[in-house]
Amino acid sequence: MPDVDVLGSGPVVGIGSRVAHGEYTIERGTIDDLSRLPIARYVHAVQRTVAGVPVGQRNKAVFRHCMQQARHCDTLDDLLDVARTFNGNLPVSLPDSEVIKTAQSAWGYEERGQNRFGQPGVSLTKRHIDELWSHGDALLLFMRLRAINGAESEFWIADGYASELGWTLLRLRKARNALQYLGYIARTRRGTPGWPATYRWGPR
Repeated sequence: MPDVDVLGSGPVVGIGSRVAHGEYTIERGTIDDLSRLPIARYVHAVQRTVAGVPVGQRNKAVFRHCMQQARHCDTLDDLLDVARTFNGNLPVSLPDSEVIKTAQSAWGYEERGQNRFGQPGVSLTKRHIDELWSHGDALLLFMRLRAINGAESEFWIADGYASELGWTLLRLRKARNALQYLGYIARTRRGTPGWPATYRWGPR
């Protein structure tokens, strides 16, 4: 079969392969469209990600990638495929035994519901609590916003949010103003009629 590439796990039939009943062709689009398919974009993203991983950081990089991708996998075997793909693109690959152990560790976090990678969350130091304690509603609003907005997010704190929190409008505005004054949030765009202001996380 001159037009079939045989790999260790069996034959792979590609575009242009001829069989007894005809030839494999592209049903829609062209060969140039292949790079825009989701799996192709994923592989290209992996290749860019691993380009600068030093030898001493390989285990950490594989673990972090597994934790980020675990929620998109149905089984440990699926995650192991992801880990092996990532490892295979490293400048110097890890032994497969290390990849298996790392994928198993990440899958354990996922199964126990302890995988927080890529998910917004609340993390407060004692200094943060001390600063916000005297602004009780500001502390509550900060925790709520952190739970639903990532570190690089831009978000609204529109007046209508008061009803969702069960607060009065004055209570929301005082909490919002306190967070802005203390540097926990920063306004990125002023509000206009019919369109609320946008905010990002501040230097605090």
